[in-house]
Amino acid sequence: MVNYVKQYELDGIDIDWEYPGRLGDNCNVFDVVNDTPNYLLFLQDLRKEFDSAFGTRKKLITMAVRVQPFDVNGTPISDVSEFAKVVDFANLMQYDINGGWNNDTGPNAPFNFEKGKGLQVSFVSAIEDWTKAGWPASQLAAGIGYYGRSTITNVDMTKDPKNQYQSQQSTVPLGDSEDAPWYDACAGSTANSGTWQWKHLRDQGLLTSPTTAAAPWVRQWDDVSQTPWLFNPNTKQFISYDDPASIKIKLDYAASKGLAGSMIWSINMDYNNELLDT
Repeated sequence: MVNYVKQYELDGIDIDWEYPGRLGDNCNVFDVVNDTPNYLLFLQDLRKEFDSAFGTRKKLITMAVRVQPFDVNGTPISDVSEFAKVVDFANLMQYDINGGWNNDTGPNAPFNFEKGKGLQVSFVSAIEDWTKAGWPASQLAAGIGYYGRSTITNVDMTKDPKNQYQSQQSTVPLGDSEDAPWYDACAGSTANSGTWQWKHLRDQGLLTSPTTAAAPWVRQWDDVSQTPWLFNPNTKQFISYDDPASIKIKLDYAASKGLAGSMIWSINMDYNNELLDT
């Protein structure tokens, strides 16, 4: 890695091992006992080599992390402070919380989770869990998704518009104009991602403004997750996403907690800087 950074004159290295000690995909190999301790040893060695080659803290080591600290024996560890000593900052992936892998619909990136509904993690809980485990807020970047996820429901969600947790089908629909079937090596078959980039929610006409849906689509706002969602009663397609209003709530909270800033996945998904200008 040192030679790679030298050759391309990079600012540093970003490590994207998102699930040490736990299942990341349906068929990946992992070690519930040793993955996380070995990850720390690797990062400590990398920091030592970087500092030796370039000078102390002259090159960045960053990493993408999920909403809870790394696992050992199936449980998130309670102390990540040793990681923080050698890593410059961590990018919190506070999205992909609920999706087509669940039995019910739910928010892709909830600000707060609703008790007893959907995965019980959120934007807020991610910051709380990492800082409680000893990671300085000043070394955290809040993760913001410029996209949403779609599924097909088994019910007409307009009949119960205040409840975004409804039974859904296991088959994920094709998403926006850039979505295409991808090969799932674990399942040995192809599948759709169902993703809708913000720019395509706008330029494909699902949203005529950041807060206005075009018929037959209906827009709703969830007061707990603090996120919008769309529903098409003709196709029973549900889309959970973020918009300028939900992103502002998240960024204001991150700033109030002293985070370093935000990480976006990804800037190219914006539409006329509507999200970036939030």
